Amino acid sequence: MRVFQTGIFSAAGGVLSQIRASAAFRDFIQLTKTPYFYLCLLAFLSAFCAADFFTKPQARRVYWFCALDGTNPIVEERFLPSASSLEKAVEQYVSEFLLGPASIGAAPLFNTDATLDSFIFRDGEAYIGLPRRVLIQDPVRDEAVERTVYDGVRMLKSGILRNFPNVKTVKVFAGGLEIIDDSTGD
Repeated sequence: MRVFQTGIFSAAGGVLSQIRASAAFRDFIQLTKTPYFYLCLLAFLSAFCAADFFTKPQARRVYWFCALDGTNPIVEERFLPSASSLEKAVEQYVSEFLLGPASIGAAPLFNTDATLDSFIFRDGEAYIGLPRRVLIQDPVRDEAVERTVYDGVRMLKSGILRNFPNVKTVKVFAGGLEIIDDSTGD
């Protein structure tokens, strides 16, 4: 076994010494010592990243979240990959919205972690299905900010209607029951 291990190490050492001795390796080392090498490398990487950014179409979406201190809503702008249809774009928007805010000081839509259970978009109407747990108020989390499930639903609906003018109505369900906000008449 020991003979086999020394054979591997000696073979690897021989390969490394051959690479170090090759003319191409010496030329590459000399090239890295030129003053403009790293500047050219930076320019090449910048051009590659810019080409990648501009060849992948992205859609600008705006999100409104409640502030933790109860002041004005916090606005976030995100760039999402372009979707093939309006239905996919709205579903992607809702899924991203349910992930919550990235800004410090912004509250998530709901007091519990919400995921998108179902989504249907037909004839300008969006039907959003959420898990039943979004209806449960968490007393520990609710002390930090006074908001209800209706606040989250209001923010979700207004965000969809502002970002997608072709959507006429939005209906939100939790555990199969429609969430109706009496203050807005929805």
